[in-house]
Amino acid sequence: MLYNYSRKNETMKKTENNEGNKTMEELKEIRSELVIDRYNSYSAGDFPGSKAWQITQGLQAKLDEFDAEHPEIIAEKTAAIAAENKKIADAAGWI
Repeated sequence: MLYNYSRKNETMKKTENNEGNKTMEELKEIRSELVIDRYNSYSAGDFPGSKAWQITQGLQAKLDEFDAEHPEIIAEKTAAIAAENKKIADAAGWI
């Protein structure tokens, strides 16, 4: 768990310290790291108010803030998912 905690802090520092003048690919990488860290931080046994719960909430807040600042990344991801779903539906003959 110590490794994950260190990685979470490193990702949070990355997003806090250098948001300016990033390419789309760099922004996608930062978001991907935030998503992975948020996912890995969750544990069903973390009770509200605990240190682990607070870390997870902090990561979720960072992810929400990042998404609000970069809606183009979400739009691109949503479009890619829709295109993939259409491709699968067409191949299966659903549409």
